[in-house]
Amino acid sequence: YQVEFFVSLADVSKFAVNELGALFSMAPPVRNDDLHIPRVPQVVHGGASWLDDKMGWTRIAGCFIADSAYTTLTIGNFLGTATDHLNVGTQFPLTNYCYYYAEDVSVMPLPTPSLGPDIKACEPVVISVIDPDPGTVYTWNTGSTGSSITVDTTGIFIVTTSGPNCPMSDTVEVTIGQPFAF
Repeated sequence: YQVEFFVSLADVSKFAVNELGALFSMAPPVRNDDLHIPRVPQVVHGGASWLDDKMGWTRIAGCFIADSAYTTLTIGNFLGTATDHLNVGTQFPLTNYCYYYAEDVSVMPLPTPSLGPDIKACEPVVISVIDPDPGTVYTWNTGSTGSSITVDTTGIFIVTTSGPNCPMSDTVEVTIGQPFAF
């Protein structure tokens, strides 16, 4: 899945952090206090830059492979006291926290290319993506693009989708044998 959301630091925030994430779970995480949720999110904006923009929006995006039928998405910081923070100041007295707005949250399935089983042949063979997505760009490890290629040599061939954040790929091994002489 490709996950994307945008965050903006609230004007009342005195601090900014450099790590926010998206946690997918089977049920809402529950705490009976104000401490962090000690879980590892699947998608993280991890330390690359401070999330200190109070006027605009910062994009956070990533990919993950779902290993369960998740029902809940939680956006936040999951590090607790290990969180780095930056004092950005505020005009609001007595505030001692950071608070983010989130918008344009999207979770989209990604088409994963499938090449099928390995191939053994005696002559050149066409390798094709099974049920290609019409809007997807496919790039092969040969340098070719498109949903199929013709190969005439033994080798391992990889096709990769050219998504903005989440390249997906599949591999097929092709063995070209010598033709039988009659």
